[in-house]
Amino acid sequence: PLAIGLGQAFRSRTDKALDQPAEFQAGVELILAVLRESRDQVVITTTGSCRDVAAAFNREPELLRKKVKAVSLSLLA
Repeated sequence: PLAIGLGQAFRSRTDKALDQPAEFQAGVELILAVLRESRDQVVITTTGSCRDVAAAFNREPELLRKKVKAVSLSLLA
């Protein structure tokens, strides 16, 4: 699966990014859907921004605590 992610910086550490345009919500929605549907824990790998993972956590922290085994970050220089 592939989705367009959030495009704007957060206003605070607890920002759920719900005010960002609908066309940029697919990344967060995909993360949450995969976690809800998975029987097993999931490893999330990101390239570039981690906004979608952070927003998913801010929206459903218990789901991420339960279902995320690890987060691998590949930040671009």
